[in-house]
Amino acid sequence: MWESTLVVVGAPSLIGETAYADLEALARLPWMEELGTSESTNWLQKHGVKQRAVGVIRVPGNFLIDSARDGQGVAATVRRFVERDIEAGRLQVLHEEQHSGSGYHIVTRTGVMRTPLKAFVSWLKREGRTP
Repeated sequence: MWESTLVVVGAPSLIGETAYADLEALARLPWMEELGTSESTNWLQKHGVKQRAVGVIRVPGNFLIDSARDGQGVAATVRRFVERDIEAGRLQVLHEEQHSGSGYHIVTRTGVMRTPLKAFVSWLKREGRTP
């Protein structure tokens, strides 16, 4: 299992110096969400945030983090996906979930794995190790 917390992040150019401790204030920002997923929508619902003046903009997955970096909206994503951007100041954490046990799992069929799959699973496990 590859564990990571969920974070809501935004570019300094979008969020400025505001702390956004009030979750309703976060809802007034434009939100980005990867097509076919529901991280942002689920996060807003989970926290009881109903009013969304701007709404959620759905984008292809490869554009989600780029759009957030460019200040086009905030995004709910896995912290490990944006850790370098946070450290470099390109994104700021507006909220972070502290749920243990959430993350990604590698699931394969029972039996012997073919060589390409075995190599891929090994690569995933190496990449998933905490730096």
